Amino acid sequence: MKAIAGVIRPSRGEIKVCGQVTTGLSADKLVRHGMAYVPQVANVFPSLTVVENLFVGHRVTSAAGSFGRARG
Repeated sequence: MKAIAGVIRPSRGEIKVCGQVTTGLSADKLVRHGMAYVPQVANVFPSLTVVENLFVGHRVTSAAGSFGRARG
């Protein structure tokens, strides 16, 4: 999962998501395409419930875009 999310580089080969190579893309570019890595260490926003934390993540990725989104 860390390699898919760009946290670590694969030792060889490439990673594709929805047909697009993502290997080597920066975290901000991955987020713009709707991908994010959230480690399960603690709540991102401790004052929010689990559902509220997930909603915040969904709002960010929904606004950012998606690898699977059709291009016009």
